[in-house]
Amino acid sequence: MLIPVSICGILFFVYGFITWDTDPISQEICNANKTTLMCPQCDRNCDYWELKNTCAASKMNYLIDNNMTVLFAFIMSMWAVTYLELWKRYSARLIHRWGLTGYTHDVEHPRPQYLQKLRKNRKLAQKLDQLDPESVFEPEVPFWTTKFLPSFTSYSLMVLSICISLIAIFSMVVYRMAQRASHSVWGDENSATYKIMAMPFTAGIIDLIVISILDYAYSSLAVKLTDWEYCRTQTEYDESLTIKHYVFQFVNYYSSLFYIAFLKGKFVGYPMKYNTIFGFRQEECNPGGCLMELCIQLIIIMVGKQAVNAIFEMLVPYLMKKFRKLSTHVGLRRRKNEEKLVSCNQWTEDYHLEPWTNTSMFGEYLEMVIQYGFITLFGLAFPLAPLLALINNVIEVRLDAVKMLKFIRRPVAQRARDIGVWFSIMAVVTKIAVASCAMIIAFSTNLIPKLVYQHETHDYSLQGYLNFTLAYFDTKDYRTQPILGESKYGNVSECRYSEFRNPPWHEHPYKRPMYYWKILIIRLAFIVVFQNVIGVLQTIIAWAIPDVSGKLLRRIKRENFLLREHIIEYEKRQAQKDAAKKLAEKVHGLASNVIKGITNHNNNNSALNNGGGTFSDPIEEEDDDVVQLRKRNIIQDDTTQL
Repeated sequence: MLIPVSICGILFFVYGFITWDTDPISQEICNANKTTLMCPQCDRNCDYWELKNTCAASKMNYLIDNNMTVLFAFIMSMWAVTYLELWKRYSARLIHRWGLTGYTHDVEHPRPQYLQKLRKNRKLAQKLDQLDPESVFEPEVPFWTTKFLPSFTSYSLMVLSICISLIAIFSMVVYRMAQRASHSVWGDENSATYKIMAMPFTAGIIDLIVISILDYAYSSLAVKLTDWEYCRTQTEYDESLTIKHYVFQFVNYYSSLFYIAFLKGKFVGYPMKYNTIFGFRQEECNPGGCLMELCIQLIIIMVGKQAVNAIFEMLVPYLMKKFRKLSTHVGLRRRKNEEKLVSCNQWTEDYHLEPWTNTSMFGEYLEMVIQYGFITLFGLAFPLAPLLALINNVIEVRLDAVKMLKFIRRPVAQRARDIGVWFSIMAVVTKIAVASCAMIIAFSTNLIPKLVYQHETHDYSLQGYLNFTLAYFDTKDYRTQPILGESKYGNVSECRYSEFRNPPWHEHPYKRPMYYWKILIIRLAFIVVFQNVIGVLQTIIAWAIPDVSGKLLRRIKRENFLLREHIIEYEKRQAQKDAAKKLAEKVHGLASNVIKGITNHNNNNSALNNGGGTFSDPIEEEDDDVVQLRKRNIIQDDTTQL
C-alpha cells in the first residue's frame, strides 16, 4: 500500500524541484534590494536584516508548498481512508485462511494476576473462599469501593506524564527562542541563515534525544499503571496497556510537530506589541511560512526514531542472549556433570534467548502505528515520507525475521481474529489526519492567501504577492529602540514584518484589515469543506469496497452450504440408524414373545401328555371354566386321532 503513495510523493517532489525557479514569490525574495529591510528579531540589541537572506529557505519551502500541495493532501487523505478499508478485506482473507471465521472470545478465563489482587482484598478474599469451586459465578468486584481508586490514580498519573512531556516540548520552544535571541545579538552576517536552516536541525536532534528518553520511561510507566487496575481478562489488560502506550507516544512524538504546524508564528504580535514568554519573544516563521521547518523536524524525528529502534531491536536481544549464556556458563562450571547437558539439549540453548511474553508484540505494533501517524498526519510537509517508510519497512521485515529466529524463544501460537484495539487507534488517527491535512493547508501554506490575492487583483497573477503578505512598521513607533546606536543600514524609517496589518499611515494603524478576516473565513470554510468531502468519499469507498470480497464471500457461503449439507446427511444417517435400531429392537421383542409363547405351549402339552399338570396361558390367566373347556376339547381331539 505504500508503493502508490510513495510514487505520488516522488512525483510531487520532482515537480517542485523542476518548477522552483518559476515561483514568483521566491524570485521576489531573492531579487529584493537592500531597501526591503525586515524588523529586528529581538527587542534588545538587534539590527534590521535583509529579506533576501531568506532566498534559499524560500526556494526550499516551495518544494513542499506549491500549486500541487492541495492535491497531494487530498491524495494522502484518500489513501489513509482507503488503506483502512483494504486492511479490513485483507484481515477477512487471513481470518478465512487460518480457519477463524467463526472464532469468538465468548468465554475468557480471569488472569491469575487478577485473582491474586482479589485475594489481597480481604472482603473479596472472603467471597472467593465462600464460593463453590464448581459454581459458574464469580464474586462481583464493586467499582466505587475497589476499582475506582486504582483507575483514578492510574489515569491521573497518565495525565501528569503527558503534562511532563508537554513541559519538555515547551522547554525546547524556550530554548529555540533563547538561541534565536542570542544569535540575533551576537551573530554575524550569516546569523539569519543559521536561524533559518541550522537551528531547526539542532533543535530537532535535541528533540529526538528527549523523545527517545521519554519513550522508554513511558513504556515502563504504562505497564506499572495498568498493573494497578483490576483488568479481569488478558484482553482487557492488553487493550488498557495499548491505549496508555499509544497516548504516551502520541504526545511524545507528535507534540513538537503539532506546535510547528499550528502554533508557531501564529500569535507573535507586531513590533509595537510583541507577545513574550519569560521575556523572550515568540518564535516567528520565515516570510515563506513554517512548512519547511516542519519538514526538517519530521525528517529528523521520523528517520531518527526508525534508526534508533532498529539498533535497539537488534542490539538488546543480542546482548541479553550473550549475558544469559555467560551467566549460565559461570553458574554451571562448578557442576561438571551438567556441562554436557548444556551442550547437548536444545531447550537449554533456547534458555539463553529472550523470553516471549504477551507484550512482546507491543513494540512492533506501536512502531508501525506511530509511523502511520507520521505519514498521514504530517506527510503533507514532506512528500518523500511514504518512500522513507517503505524503505524502513523493507529493512524492518528482515531485521524482525533475524530477531525472531536467532534472539527470541519460540512463541506459543494463540488464536486471534484481528489486531485488536490497534485498528480502532488507526481509525481515530485517520480521522485526525484528515483534519490535520485540512488545517495545514489552511493555516500553514500560502494557498488561501494566494487565492484571495489573485481574486483581489483581478488579473489572477502573483506579482506583488510578497508585498501583500508583508506589513509596514514605522520605526518611530517603537516603544524602546531594538538597536543601541546607529544601524549598519543607516537611518531606517520603516521596516517590514510578516503579518496582515494596516500600515502606519492608515486611519486604523496596525489593526487587522478586512482582507485578513476574509482570509480567515475562507480558511475555516476550506477546513469544513475538505473534511466533509473526504467524509462523503469515505462513505462511498466503504460502500464500494466491502469488508469481505465477493469471491471470498461466495467461498464462505459455499463452505457453509456444504457444512449444512454434511450435517443434514449426518443427521439423516443417524436417524436411519436409530430407526433401524428401534425396528430391530421391536422385532427382537416380538420374536422373543413368540418364542416364549411357543415354549410355554409346548411345556403345557408335555404336562398333559404326562397325565397331570395344569394349563396356563403365557399372556394372561384365564377362568377355570375356560380351562376345563379347553381340556375337554384337547381330550376329544386326542381320542379322535386314536
